[in-house]
Amino acid sequence: GLAGLVAALRLPGQTVVAAAGLGATAVSSGVIAFPAGRDVGAERWLVAQLRDTACPYREGRCTTDLQAIRHGLVQGTMDHGGRPALVSFDGTPADGTITIDVKPFSGCSCQEIARMIEADDALLEPLGAALADAGADGYLLPPVLGISRASEARRRLEKVTGARIYEYATAPSVLGLRLVRALREAADRNRSITVLETADIESIDDGARGRMGTKRRRGLAVHAVNLIIATGG
Repeated sequence: GLAGLVAALRLPGQTVVAAAGLGATAVSSGVIAFPAGRDVGAERWLVAQLRDTACPYREGRCTTDLQAIRHGLVQGTMDHGGRPALVSFDGTPADGTITIDVKPFSGCSCQEIARMIEADDALLEPLGAALADAGADGYLLPPVLGISRASEARRRLEKVTGARIYEYATAPSVLGLRLVRALREAADRNRSITVLETADIESIDDGARGRMGTKRRRGLAVHAVNLIIATGG
């Protein structure tokens, strides 16, 4: 998750990450709100780590699914100015919301649509056509632009529609998964970091011991100078 990957990226020396799963961040809104006692240095470090990934972050603002404005570190597809038109795919518009009907997406959740677009970016064509017909200068979409190529999908839609495209924040959504994937990209590029997938730590006496693999059949033993339990809590 977020805590484990950030800890690994910030630690010096050879580091092993025993990853139990994606963590709670993967189903979060993807917004990193500013705490009362901000650590500006850590925020700048995180922005720099994500700059060259598929999920760049910056200090800005976003709109939530309840049309509230939140400030913090947000993904590039979320940071907007002005008042873009809020778009609904599910036929239940609120005041000021544009409802569009894109046949391939009928009855699908935001997560399902995002995975469909990730797998087949040709699906951006009917989405772009529907948005172009709506005729607004800017659109605020549900988080459906995919996981690893959201920025690219956004640029393609903007070219087709001639309008600015943004996403609003909601949870659970793909926004948190994008963040974890981007941090994982950064960790994979770092030769000092080894990530052990689907690992369960059973004991922390004399190092970390447990099982790993999808069926937990492989033994795991890590001897290290430091042992860090990295959880959001």
